[in-house]
Order: sequence, then C-alpha cells, then structure tokens
Amino acid sequence: MKKKIKSGVYIVINPAQDKGEILRRLMQLKGEEIAAIQVWDNPDVEKMDEELMDEIIHLFKDSTPVLINNQWEMLNTHAFDGVHFDAIPDNFNEIVSEVNRDFIKGVTLGNELNIVKKAKELNFDYLSFCSMFPSQTTDSCEIVRPDTVKKCRQMTDLPLFLAGGIRPNNINLLKDLSFQGIAVISGIMSADNPKIALKEYQNQLKTIQ
Repeated sequence: MKKKIKSGVYIVINPAQDKGEILRRLMQLKGEEIAAIQVWDNPDVEKMDEELMDEIIHLFKDSTPVLINNQWEMLNTHAFDGVHFDAIPDNFNEIVSEVNRDFIKGVTLGNELNIVKKAKELNFDYLSFCSMFPSQTTDSCEIVRPDTVKKCRQMTDLPLFLAGGIRPNNINLLKDLSFQGIAVISGIMSADNPKIALKEYQNQLKTIQ
C-alpha cells in the first residue's frame, strides 16, 4: 500500500555528505513526525551509494515515505516510496508503466505555473516550490514570489511544500501563504543535533499555521 505524504517538515538528504554522518543524524530522527525524506540527485555525486539507499529506506520503512530525486529507475531495484522530479518528464506515462507499481509523485515549481494543470492530470501527489529564499543548496532555483504560491493555491488543492533557504527565524515570513509543509536540507542534516533542529522548525511552523 502506498504511503502518503504528511504535512510538516520534509527532509532532503545530500548524498555527498559523509555516509556515517547521514546515518547518525537519521538515527536521531527515527520515530519523529516527518512529512517525507528525499535523497537529492546531487550532480556532484557520480553514483549513488546503493547500500546507503537501502539503509535509509529500512530506517523509515514503517511510516515515513522515502523518495528518490529524479532517478526513477531506482524504484525497480530499491523499495523507495516515490520520486521527486525536478520537472515532469516528457515520457512520464512510460515511466509509470515501467515502474508498474503505485508510487508517490512530486515535482518542483518556480514562478511558472503552467505545469500545475498537467501535474493534476497525471495524478501527482504534491508540488514543491523552490526557492523561497536565497540558499547555497538551491542556487539553481529562481526566487519564488509569494503571489505565485497564492495563485497556485487557487488553482489546486494538492499539498504544497516550500523549499529553499528556510530557517526557523524566517518561517514567519511565510505566514500569509497556504501550504502543507517545508523542505529542508542543511538546516537539519548539517545541524549538530538534528532532532533539536527539527523541533525548532516544527515549533515555528505551529506559530503560523
């Protein structure tokens, strides 16, 4: 049975980070309320550590969805719960047929909302805006205008996530927007204590939602 994306904090893992550090931090987060976990398709990483992928999947097998970024082929060799696409592939229907099992589908949005209708037609599960604020890890994304998020909410009731440069001290700037959660990379996975960092994000989200 397909897991469902929850609301709250969506954690993105950078596979270029030390494997031991990734697992140490994720162990601290096991059992916490997490919307989803995504393994980023970092262009600086030539080949994904498949053993690491399986360890992450196993760690969160009970409740938290674990997604791979772009590399949908890995759904046929690993028990990922879904794929986060940077853009909707032209051969999307072929991908669905080749995977041949139900899986979570998400896609990144910027200020251009043309793909919202297509995402709905293709039964995507959520949309993610990047980047809300300047960020080192999302320097390939344009800065999203708040009005874009508001317009998207009028177009669809799909869950919306916001990503890029979001910190506990700037979450309040998102208070006028309707969204289900935030996606965070370094703010949690580079923190000395990721569990405390997660709680800080969650507490700040509660003050505006």
